[in-house]
This record gives sequence, C-alpha cells and structure tokens, in this order.
Amino acid sequence: DEYEELAKQLTKPDEQIYGAYQHTWRSTTQAIAAAQNGANLIDPQYDYLEEYYDRVLRMQDEKAQMDFGTAKSTKVSYQSQFENSQAGMMYMGTWYMGALMTNIDDGKTDVEWGIAEMPQKEKGEVTTFGSPTAFAINKNSKHQEAAQKFLDFCAGEEGAKVLAEVGVVPSYKTDAIDELYFSREGMPADELSKKAFNPETVAIEFPVDENGPAIDQILQEEHDLILVGDETPKEGIANMEKRVKSEIE
Repeated sequence: DEYEELAKQLTKPDEQIYGAYQHTWRSTTQAIAAAQNGANLIDPQYDYLEEYYDRVLRMQDEKAQMDFGTAKSTKVSYQSQFENSQAGMMYMGTWYMGALMTNIDDGKTDVEWGIAEMPQKEKGEVTTFGSPTAFAINKNSKHQEAAQKFLDFCAGEEGAKVLAEVGVVPSYKTDAIDELYFSREGMPADELSKKAFNPETVAIEFPVDENGPAIDQILQEEHDLILVGDETPKEGIANMEKRVKSEIE
C-alpha cells in the first residue's frame, strides 16, 4: 500500500514520468506473489495471484506506472526508463547494478539511485525471489578437470571477490564479500541499501521441473492477456490452472 501511494505521489503524467516501472516479465508479478505466499508456480493453484494483478491494473489506471500494453508494444527498456529518470522506483534484479554503475562511470547517465526492500504483502520479514546464473561442464569436454577447477574458483570465495570488485553480485556471500561489494565506487552507502541487499528470505524464481518450459509459456501468455485487459485476473488465473493441469497430467 505504501509503495502504491508513493508511486502516485511521484508520478507526473504530463511529463510521462511514472512513480514506478514494472517490467513486462511475468516474474515481476507472479514470482513475487509466489515467494510472498509460500507457493510454487509449478502447482496449478494460483488464487493468491489475484490481489497482485489487481494492484498492477489499479496502478496502471492511476497512471502511477506505465501501462503494460505500451511497455510491451513499444519494447520499452527498463534501463532507459530508470536511467533517464522516467521512473522513480523499479523492481529489478541485482544483476542490473553492475551495468548501472558502469553506465554512470561512462557518463551515460547521472541518475541517483539506491536499493530498497521489495514491497511486502504484510509488514515484517522481507521476502523476495531470485535465481543464480548457472555454470555447467559439457560432458564432451576434453578438459573436464580444468573446467571443474574453474567452476570451483567461480563458486568459491576467491571468485566471489573478483565478481564483487566489478559490481557483479556473487552467489557466494559473506559479510566480507558484501563489504567488498559495497566498497565499489558508485555503490550507495546508506544503511537502507545495505539492509535491503540482504532480505530474510529469497525464494527460487521458478522451480526446476520437466514441464517447466511449457508451464512458463502458459503463465506468460495468461499474464499478457490479463495486463492488456483481454481477461480479468479471475479469468486469467482460472485459465492458468486449467491449462497447467492439462499440461502436467
């Protein structure tokens, strides 16, 4: 509720400046909802999504954020929205911070920024979602031992130090690694940003499942139909459940 109210206050419709920008990926609604409700997107029970979709649609109607249809049809870049100061707040993954700092270093943007905790369904512990970028060794590799050494390096403390120094958030996290990450020039130094960097719970974005790609496509299709107004949230959710059940049976 506070996030929605702040977005309204920051919006300047005549200047096409929005209080918030929510990118077109289904995860910015569905994965957040699943994480904050202890749900699993593979399981075709999606009633908990309704209040999240209601909020997105309401914020669009209030002009507190760009409407989905415009963002989708014009292929809006979340980077341009944020770096050109056309959006005050934005749900985005930590991977973007390194790119943002590089663009600031290169003089491509002078946007002032910080990190905030993901808006929560209820006050209390902060729950968000995420997934690491995976490494793998090709079974046909002629240098599997060398590849394994490289993976061990990347996934360990020494690799984490290298990543942190260039503004990439490593999956190997310690207080020392966090301190190194925040020591990079251009990182926000305020206490809120440091606290938001370490949420209490990070749920997996999308579980690994043999039916995952097909389910992912169904969820994205229905997501699009809801947010362009071709279906109500109730109708879209009912179709998600029906189609996913059919897919996994």
